[in-house]
Order: sequence, then structure tokens, then C-alpha cells
Amino acid sequence: MKYISIFLSFLMINTFVFGNQTSVSGTKGLRFPNISPDTNSIAFVHKSDIWTVNAKGGQAKRLTTHPQHDTRPIWSPDGKWIAFASKRGGDFNVWVIPSQGGEPRQITWDSTWDSPCSWSKDGKTLYFCSYRDGKPNIWKIPIIGGFAEQLTFDGGRYAAPLQDQKNMIFANGSVTLWQQGYRGSSNWDLFQKKNGTKSATAITNFEGNDIRPIVVKNEIFYLREATHKTGKKSFPVYNIWKMKIGEYKSNPVSNVSIDIHSFDIATSSKFCVFEMNFVLWKLNLDGTGPQRISIQIDDKQHETKTKNINITSGSEMGHWSPDGKYITFAVDGDLYIMNSSGGAAQQITNTTEKEEWPRFSPDGKKIAYCVAKNDNSDIHIYDITRKKHKQITHHASNDFYHSWSPDGRFLAFTSERSGNRDIWKLQLEDGSVQQVTHGKKSEDDAVYSPDGRWLAFDSGESGTQEIWVMPTDGTYKEAKQVTKHKNLTQVASWSADSKWLVYETHDKDNNSFIRMISRNGGESMLVEADASVPCWSPLGDKILFESRRHGKVNIYQIEAPQYVRFGKRIPFLIEKKISELSEKQQVFNQALDYINRGFYDPKLHGKDWKKLGESYRDVSVNSATEEEMYFYMNRMLGELEASHLGISRSTKSSIKTGQLGWTLQKIPGQKGLRVVNVVKDGPADKAWVRKGDFVFQIEETILSDATNLSKLLNNKIGKSIRIFASPRYNVEDGRYIKLKPVSINKILSLKYNEHLRKRMALVRNRTNNKILYLHLRDMSAATLQQFRQVMQRYSNSSKGMIMDLRDNVGGNIHQQLLTILQQKPYITVQTREGKPQSQPDVYWGKPVVVIINENSFSDAEVFAHAFKQLKLGDVVGIPTSGGVIGTRDIRLSNGATFRIPVVGYYTTDGKNMEGLGVKPNHVVKETSQDRLQGKDPQLDLAINLILKQIKGSK
Repeated sequence: MKYISIFLSFLMINTFVFGNQTSVSGTKGLRFPNISPDTNSIAFVHKSDIWTVNAKGGQAKRLTTHPQHDTRPIWSPDGKWIAFASKRGGDFNVWVIPSQGGEPRQITWDSTWDSPCSWSKDGKTLYFCSYRDGKPNIWKIPIIGGFAEQLTFDGGRYAAPLQDQKNMIFANGSVTLWQQGYRGSSNWDLFQKKNGTKSATAITNFEGNDIRPIVVKNEIFYLREATHKTGKKSFPVYNIWKMKIGEYKSNPVSNVSIDIHSFDIATSSKFCVFEMNFVLWKLNLDGTGPQRISIQIDDKQHETKTKNINITSGSEMGHWSPDGKYITFAVDGDLYIMNSSGGAAQQITNTTEKEEWPRFSPDGKKIAYCVAKNDNSDIHIYDITRKKHKQITHHASNDFYHSWSPDGRFLAFTSERSGNRDIWKLQLEDGSVQQVTHGKKSEDDAVYSPDGRWLAFDSGESGTQEIWVMPTDGTYKEAKQVTKHKNLTQVASWSADSKWLVYETHDKDNNSFIRMISRNGGESMLVEADASVPCWSPLGDKILFESRRHGKVNIYQIEAPQYVRFGKRIPFLIEKKISELSEKQQVFNQALDYINRGFYDPKLHGKDWKKLGESYRDVSVNSATEEEMYFYMNRMLGELEASHLGISRSTKSSIKTGQLGWTLQKIPGQKGLRVVNVVKDGPADKAWVRKGDFVFQIEETILSDATNLSKLLNNKIGKSIRIFASPRYNVEDGRYIKLKPVSINKILSLKYNEHLRKRMALVRNRTNNKILYLHLRDMSAATLQQFRQVMQRYSNSSKGMIMDLRDNVGGNIHQQLLTILQQKPYITVQTREGKPQSQPDVYWGKPVVVIINENSFSDAEVFAHAFKQLKLGDVVGIPTSGGVIGTRDIRLSNGATFRIPVVGYYTTDGKNMEGLGVKPNHVVKETSQDRLQGKDPQLDLAINLILKQIKGSK
């Protein structure tokens, strides 16, 4: 079955090289080292807790013991405290704990992601990174808690204040940091921000990533992913680099051939500690080393636990027993049997491998299924009466998707043993196999007809996967194509009389349907929408199918044959005891298998996937929390050097911070806070709060620089609250106001709308209302619908169009957009009293200019490339990100979402668009200072170009 959906060489100071080493002995999973101010101790993370150890190594001491994830420790300048990020409050926030141990204290309280970066030199302030304004920016907050002040406004992470405390170094970029080997416009660089300014200046301009700056005395140390050469091999590796403040000339510090993921520099500038290959190392800055730090950890707390779970959803691959009384199915890689009407399910496999495609034998006494193990799939048979399992294929190639012959003597199955995916036949009595199909394209999902005369399967011989039928006693030359949908069509199932077939087919948007057709071909009939993997009952009265509804795949049944019906879900209950270790092993194995079988590039970008899996297995499955496991798995996935790739699991937080749509500023030494910005149409704006006003009270709390606004507004969304505000710093002129906080997403939407209105007004004013301006935030069906509506409304009144694809996150509508831009009217129709109407009803046919930037992503890049290729107009901006792959989102057994690339996009001359980036005709940079000052040089040039085009067009 197939599923498709649309996405220096240099001289080093020291010469220690690891070569091809990929594993080390001892305790693994040590990360984020941070050296104490006296350089005698190191804080680090292991199994989602904070630990400390002597800088020379030895027995480690655990500081935190919470079941939630603790990470990223940073010592205070006096060595008395350690700040860290923790999810123990429901979301990641900043906490501090005494460095010798004790009760931790929460510093930030927002429901977005907060993580500490560094301390001020006097130890009174913490710098941290937060997503509380929609993207990562740097903030600061007093160590005693209180008012959080935003420092960067155009993105930023890893704040490193300079000695004077007036300037700050930080990193900024947008490419996912676990993606290795990235070279493109979304890379991370280092920036310097001066006190009193909102904008920052780039101090590195490397083609790869520069991250994690650390300032020690007059030097900046950081990680750079430069090209490393070992013999004839060259590959990207993160090493430690440095530069002097003011000179900004980069020089290498370390020379290792395995990525350094995190590091710290001693305040003495004599040595550094870094994380590499899951353990900690020490490197003397005079060039000696590195040496592994030997650390002993008492890890009794993290013993394997078991839990009881009830599973009531996630069933798939259902199949009927011959009498129709039972069905067998798969859930999370294990197989079950239950009554066909639903109820408690009996488990028949329970392993860490993935079992699937269970199929009852014609006598109902056995179940054939396939097992994916060690990157290979084979077919097994389960004897229901004897409760015995037996492997029946043992080939080095994959064998799967099988079907019993009606007499039970043969199994038709899919195999790749010929080098192609073909249908084979296994005689169960003697174990002999015979190749049945010999096509040049993929063929699988074979199924015998109940009368034994026919074999149906899907084949790609016609260019797209379609259903074919051949006689069982005939040859492949007699095979006949039955369906002609020209989209993915697969998984046929026979009616009881062997005259009809139901099957799964997809439309161009990858929506799946079940249709029915005669075995001789002809017209097909829709049986069920939003459905896949059909299975006709032996009695001919029902059809099982899979459907994703309410976010999960489950098995449903419908009377057969019928026109479109919603189907009735078959309820089930599985009571299961599972160890946390087994669950993590299962998730890890599933991820490996999906990549191995589904990654768009069969060569896996030249990576040894099996070897990578073994390297990351122990640290991943022995993690203490899901967050830690996903951290390591994403690192592993990043080694494939691909975008659109990662594992995550969204969890509902018990805390949601309300937003009032304003920016407040503290008044040093005074009560109250000053309003410095108001979001149009936000709660504060609607209550007539204006820039320059003063806010003295929220509910019963008198505001000051000691007030934590997030904590004050937590869980207040949609609830009426009372504030006291005044146009002057005088309570006598003030008033009480009632307003309702909204979510951060609502505020971000309002900010976007206001920004869009300003851009549209600029274009209208500069072009005398002749040019249409459109910003496409994504490439979704909703955006396409809006685009069509705008075309119909403004195509006659506008003489040209600017299509702004900056910060577009992608989707899959490039073909439809390009069709509209290329179409020309070919006829006009008119009724007696109606207005003339052109056909097609939606077309453009006028000048167009497209704007792109480093955050134009995925399908936005495909559109921009095609727009240039077809010479439809000018493209303005800077090169796009270079993240172009079609994706599939998979739900793993623990509920995590696993996104993998399954479709590659290539230019007409064969270049892979992944990592390529689309270069504009006119390169125009937009700086952080431009954005913060409301300037838009890219749009300015687009306006000039479109005006020049319409002036010269007929």
C-alpha cells in the first residue's frame, strides 16, 4: 500500500579528529554543560533533570527531581544560583534553584515557551528567549521576578550581554536548527544590539549557521557549522569558533569531526566544556585536548515504569473472518481479533516490531500478517487455535500485502526481491515461490477473487497507480487495466460473487474515496467519501474501511454497495499494560521504519539510516520524558539534511496567558506602567486606551516594575477584567475600564491585519489605485478561494498586480495559481438582459510582480520558480529558503505527530529544489532596521517595476 500527500577547509588551532567514530562507552545523554564562575563545577542536563559535577569529573549530584522536563542550566555570576527552563508549570518557563540544592523558584509565568539565555554581570537580571510575541525574541526580567521587558523585536535567541551591559550579542535566523548541512537564506547569523536601539547589526555573514554566542572578556565564542575535511571526505560539522569584539574576524577553536551541539567557556578563558556524541568533553584553549570528562551518575530514580492504558481508537487494516462474525485489525503495530459488531478485543501480537495487514485464512483458523523488523518485512502466520506464530518468508527483500487463495493453498504477496515491486505467489505446502507480474513499474496489493479465477492488484504501468485484473491460471500478458482515474488508486477488494471490485482512489488534493467497478472495467460508482483500505465481507453484505475522523484513523463499516454514506464506526476496547520503555522503543522503531520506507529519496541523502538509528537508539528510548526523547530523535532526523522533518506532540496546557493588545513600559521607581503601543482592534484599543496612557491597576493589583503581567493575566481569556488607566500620570484623571483578554493568536492576527492594511494603502497611494496588492500567507485551499474572489472583483479595475509571498509557509496551490495567471479569455457569453461575461470567469492577463524572501517556504518556492521559468513577470526580494518537499504527517503509537518528506520537487533540468532556493530577478535586502522603522525597500522596487510595466504595456 502506498500513501502520498502534499512538501573550510581551514587550519584549526588543535588537531583532535574523531574520524568515523560514532559511539562512546559509559553514561550517555549528557547535554547543555555550563561552567560555574569559579570554574570548579559544571552544571548539565541528564534525563530531563539538572545535575552538577566537579569540572574534572566524578560523581554527579542531582539538583532537580521533577517528573517534567528540566533543561538548559546557567550559573549566576556569584555561583549561588542556577537558572533553568522547566515544563513543570505546564509550559516551559524560567526557574532558578540554589546551586547547592534546594527548592526551585519560578521566575517567568507565560504560557508560551521561555528559556534562559544568560545573567547580567551583577546577577540581578536574567536574559531569556520567549515566543510571547509570536516568534523567538530576547527579553529580560529581574531575578526577583516582576516586569518582563522585551529587548529584540525582529527575532533573536542566545543572548550574550557584553561587559559594559549596554550592548548584546545574539543569534537570529529561521531554519530549523536540527536540520544539518543547511546553506541558504534562512541561516542563522550573529548580531549586535546597542543599548537604546531596537534594531541590530549583523556581525557574521557565513553561508551556514552561526549560533550560541558566549562573551568572555573581549571575545565572542560561538558554534559554526563549517565544512570539515577528513581525507577525501568533506561534510558540515559544528565546531567552536571565536572573534574579538570590534574586529569580528572569525577563527576556529576546535577541530572535531562530530557535531558539537552545546558548549560553555570558563570565565578564566583557559578551557571550554562541550557536548559531543551524547557525553561531555573538556578542551584547553591552549590547543590541548579534547578529553572526555568521566562522570558517574546514580540513576535509580529513572527505573522502567509500567502503566495500564485503555485504547478505544486507532484501528486500521481490518479484515473479515470467513463467516463474517469476527474482524482482525491492527492498532499501533500490534494485531487484534474482536466480534465484528465491536467490543473487547483480543491481542494476538505484542512485540516492539510493527505487525500489519492481518488476513484471515479461508477456513478462519489462521491469520497471515507481515512484520517489519530490522528494516525488512516478512510474512508470518498465526495459528488461532494453537496460538503459535510462524515466519513463512525469509527473503532479504521486503515481502508484504498478501492475500489467501480461496482453497488456502497459496498466498499472493508483494515482494521487492526482483529489484522491482511485483506480485509473487507462495505455495504454503512446500514453500516454493513464483513471480506473477513482471511490469516495469510498482505493482502490489494483490487479492484473489472468491471464486479463485481472478487476481486483482494495483499497477503503475499506465503512468499512475490503477487497478488491474488478470486470470489466476493465465500470464501477466493477459492482465487488463480496470480503472482509469489518473490519480493514486489502490487496495482492491472483491464482492462475494467475484463480479465487482471496491477500491481506494485519491483526487488531486489527496482526498481518498472508495469506489466500485465491474471486474471488466467501465463506469465506477462512489461508495464512500473520506475513506480508504476497503474490505468486502465474505457474505457480501458489508464493507469495512478506514477513515480519519476527529483526528484519528479508525475502522468503519457500511452496507454494500451504497452511495455516499458516513459509515458506522465499529467500537472496540483494548486493555493493555505497557512499560514506558517498550512504548518508547515502539515509537522509535516506527519512526525508523517510516523513514526507511517512505523518505522521498531512496538513497536517504547518502546517509546510513540503519547506523544512525543504532547511534541514537539508547539515548532516545532511555530518555526520562517525551520532550527529551523527541529532542534526540529530531537530532537524528536532522542528520538526513532535509526540511519538513520532525517529531512532536502537542499537549494541552492548563495555563493560557491572556493578551490585552498593548505594550507597557515600566516607570523606574514609580507606580504604574506606561502604554507605548496599542494593537488596532485589540481589547485595549476597543476600550479607548491610547499610546501614552498610564495603567495603574489590573483587578486588585497595583502595577509597578515588580508586577508580572503574565501571571496576572493567566487563564483570563474571554473573562471580563477591570483596569484603571489615565491619560496622564495622575490618578485623578483616571477611569476604570472593563475589557476581555484574548489569545496571543488573536493579537498576532490583528497585528498582521494592520500591517497588511498599511501595505495596501501604500500601493494604492503610490499607484493611484491602479495596482492590486495581495499578500499570500500560505498556499492553502482557503487562500486559493480568496485569490479567486479577488480576481473576479478587481480584474477589470486593476492594471497590474503585486503578489507578495514573503513569510509564506507553503501548501499546495501553485498549479491553480499559475493556471489563473496564464489563462486568457476565449469567448464572451451574454443573455438578453445580462452583462457580458468572459470565459474563463477567472483569469488575469496583466503585468504581475512577485516578492519573495528568506521565509518564503515550500510551495511558495515552487510557485516563484515556475513564475520565473514561465517568464510571467519580475521576482523581487532575496532567495527563498530552499525547503521544498511534499510531506506526510503520520500519527505514531503514542499520539505523536511525525512529519516526513515523501515527494521531491525537481526543476526541468533535474535540480532538486530541496536546498536550492529561488533567486529573484532583482535582489533587494530588507534589514531588521527597515522592518522596525516601517520601511519596505522590496515593496518599493516592486511598485516601481509594476508601474514601468503597465506604462509600457498595451
